[in-house]
Amino acid sequence: IFALVAVPLQIAIGLGLALLLNTVTRGRELYASLFLIPMMVAPIVVGFSWNLFLNPIYGPLNAFLKWLSLSPPAWAQSPSWALPTLVVVDTWQWTPFVMIVLLAGLHSIPRRVYEAARVDGSNRRQTFVNIVLPMLMPYLTVAFVLRFIDSFRVFDIIYILTRGGPGTSTQNLAYYTYDLGFGRFEFGTAGALSIVQLVLLVA
Repeated sequence: IFALVAVPLQIAIGLGLALLLNTVTRGRELYASLFLIPMMVAPIVVGFSWNLFLNPIYGPLNAFLKWLSLSPPAWAQSPSWALPTLVVVDTWQWTPFVMIVLLAGLHSIPRRVYEAARVDGSNRRQTFVNIVLPMLMPYLTVAFVLRFIDSFRVFDIIYILTRGGPGTSTQNLAYYTYDLGFGRFEFGTAGALSIVQLVLLVA
């Protein structure tokens, strides 16, 4: 569920940011560098930062929502909100990766393709759907496959924010393997599950 929600969301936002940056003529490198900052931060630091930000007692997000007279949930501790919270954190960190891959794809499209489409009377939507999107498909495939594989092995933010909980609502294969091996000391089962994950991800 985590992979099927987070990865398409990252692809959609990353594509939007790439298209936006592709239209910028001045300061594009600066903006791209700023967008890349979340990806450069260690996942464990991301987990701790979001844990402080989303803290139900002294976190700034809940304080702001209470100031607006809203009743905020305990984000990472709520059975309803824990998984969406992890999706948001992972999307915040890894959307820049998708953006930079797709931006490279947009730069690889020759300018004469756009000019030919304009001469043929193609509007922006038609150009995007019929020309840009098909030419971006190899880059979209690379971004999707790499992020889909990576989303299966996400561990750091789960360990810091939810510990697989509440209950087992945010427990993925990577965290379950860790829990079996280092929580319950079932090393044989954890080792077997690791091999199963390796086969799945290679496939």
